[in-house]
Amino acid sequence: MELEAQYMHEGQIKRMFREKYGDVSHVTINDYRLRARARMKESANVKPSDVAERAMAFYQAVIRDPCSTVTERIKAQERMDKIFGIEAPSRSELSGVNGGAIQIEQLIAASELTPDDVKRALAQTVNTGED
Repeated sequence: MELEAQYMHEGQIKRMFREKYGDVSHVTINDYRLRARARMKESANVKPSDVAERAMAFYQAVIRDPCSTVTERIKAQERMDKIFGIEAPSRSELSGVNGGAIQIEQLIAASELTPDDVKRALAQTVNTGED
């Protein structure tokens, strides 16, 4: 819970968690992180609408502040747009040539890797638990 309270990025939390507790899977770390966040919400006893109001006041102050940089003002406006739902959710999609399927089999066949090499590489990637 203390790592969440420090406003750290998810990657930083995972790194510090592993430094303290050793080789722990990212799934376990995420479970603890989500539980900590839920406990923080519960203990804060604050309504989401109150949080949104405070955030809006903060972002408006950033925009009005003559010392704020253009980047800070743009970021504050983006956050306000997100709170108000003006910024539509984005969707990302990977595709192959001309929007078609990704031809992984052809890429593997064109390379010098055997299917067993690919399986071994995938297994190693999964086992390291890197994000």
